[in-house]
Amino acid sequence: MTDTNSRACIMKIASGPMNGHELVLTANTHLIVIAPNIQYKAEVDDSGFTTYYIPSTTEQCELAVVTEQEPTNSSDNIQGKIFSLNINDGVKPFTIPIVYQELMLADIFPIAFKALDMPWELTDIETNISHSAFCDEKKNNLTSLTEKRKTIFICTFLLFISFVGIYLYPTNNPEKKINMLESILQDSHYPIIATRDGQGDALILVQTQRDADWSVQRLNKENYTDKYHIKKINDLESEIENHIYDYIPNLLKVDLSNPCQPVIRIIKGQTLSKDRKIIDNIIKGHLVCYTDSKVIEVESKALIQIAELGLTESDVPWKKINKDNNVIFIIQGSLNDKQTSSIVQLAEQFSHKWGNKYIQFSVSLATNQLAGKSFIRNDQGFIILGHNHWSFNSNTLN
Repeated sequence: MTDTNSRACIMKIASGPMNGHELVLTANTHLIVIAPNIQYKAEVDDSGFTTYYIPSTTEQCELAVVTEQEPTNSSDNIQGKIFSLNINDGVKPFTIPIVYQELMLADIFPIAFKALDMPWELTDIETNISHSAFCDEKKNNLTSLTEKRKTIFICTFLLFISFVGIYLYPTNNPEKKINMLESILQDSHYPIIATRDGQGDALILVQTQRDADWSVQRLNKENYTDKYHIKKINDLESEIENHIYDYIPNLLKVDLSNPCQPVIRIIKGQTLSKDRKIIDNIIKGHLVCYTDSKVIEVESKALIQIAELGLTESDVPWKKINKDNNVIFIIQGSLNDKQTSSIVQLAEQFSHKWGNKYIQFSVSLATNQLAGKSFIRNDQGFIILGHNHWSFNSNTLN
């Protein structure tokens, strides 16, 4: 027992989460692992070798108390010479003698040692411990303050750069690009809309191919070099309609007269909240400026009545058939110029407002080379009467 006591000492921790805790250490039979983000524990192997894990606020290091010679009866030798401390800080291992009742490793992991039968010189040790803890806290506070100042400086610098980029170089600002396009294209005969597509690129919406050609010429004349693309409004309407129609089959028409707040016309039925979400997500995928849409519901019977009234006012012979959930109005017989013009106008106006996904028009003429030949009005549908070109497709009417 005397031999064991002569090879043991007490280590007091002077910083970190275990500040003030003491460990009884037997020389040459242990290893102390000090690291942040670990929990205290002691592991003992079959040979009695103990590994201590101690949490700290410093970098990882390893300590071990060792003896260099056997103890004698000299109390001075026991107190000052037989114990040494092996230190491995991950750079270069080294050994220092242990001095009792003094704070050691103040810059690495502050600790103090004493013999088993010695009392602590509490005044000196506690003063040193308090000073060490104060220094650690002060160092941490200074480090934290420095980091905060660095962060504030970096954020301020980035905000300044953003300000310069946005306000001094307007071509780097997407909204200013759109404003510039609107200014260049403002003299067009028909309204031209400048906005951004779902990817954020500049998008120019025109009514006719003539407007598209004019826009290209105008932008080239003004030496506009930023990326843009041009699309006819009814083409974009058809893209969005086809996408929405996959989820909402009672869709009639998407009206992009105001692209940021379009009008959606559907056949009245059970409209679920998820339908609005689908509409919102699809349109946002095509137009960045989209904010909301106005949904107009109409009874299918009322829509049929609108078409029937138009046919009656056009004074043409017609009949109605139902096919594949669609209503088809077939116009048959001999038509004079007035009747033909009236039916073309009706088909165009009806399609522009209500689309052609539910109600369609078919014409079968009996007085010219197309007699007996009928067609369902669609994007390619047209009638030729003599030397005149009549089209039911608004894309071709300029």
